Amino acid sequence: MAALDTMADARIEETRSGELARVNWLPDTFHLVDQLMTQPLQVILAGRIGNTGSYESGIQLWKLAPNPVDLMVIDGAGHYEMYDEPEYVSAAVDRLVNFYSNNL
Repeated sequence: MAALDTMADARIEETRSGELARVNWLPDTFHLVDQLMTQPLQVILAGRIGNTGSYESGIQLWKLAPNPVDLMVIDGAGHYEMYDEPEYVSAAVDRLVNFYSNNL
């Protein structure tokens, strides 16, 4: 139970400070990007940086990818809003349709 309380306290502090404190919560596989990402890459990111780490990971993936094609940052969107806010979802889907049409 103490471990869960410690994790909860860490997430609360991340939310308050806006700074990630997570270490090793997912395996670091960025060293494999050049070997695994051999296809064209489309990255769509929420522009409002939160505490999920997804923006930072997306940018890192984009920088490391050997075949980057398109990077889209949706200004004003938060990570979770990208799932169900119509204006953000529509912008992402429109961009993906174009990407798929040109790269599949």
